[in-house]
Amino acid sequence: MASPIPELNPVVVAIAESFGLPTLTMVKVASVVLVAAVVVILVPRRRRMGTAVLSVGVAAGLLGGISNVATL
Repeated sequence: MASPIPELNPVVVAIAESFGLPTLTMVKVASVVLVAAVVVILVPRRRRMGTAVLSVGVAAGLLGGISNVATL
């Protein structure tokens, strides 16, 4: 049976099916806050590493968004 959650990531689907969309939303927001906090801590000390972490986070978000659109 196909999942009603438009996601390719099986971990995300499992969280959404087990705990619901509000919990999934909180997990996604927490991951964005974590990446932002790491970047804020890194940039003053190691600017290139902070930029790299931010770039990987943006790329992961874009890839996730594109995969979500592809599953619709």
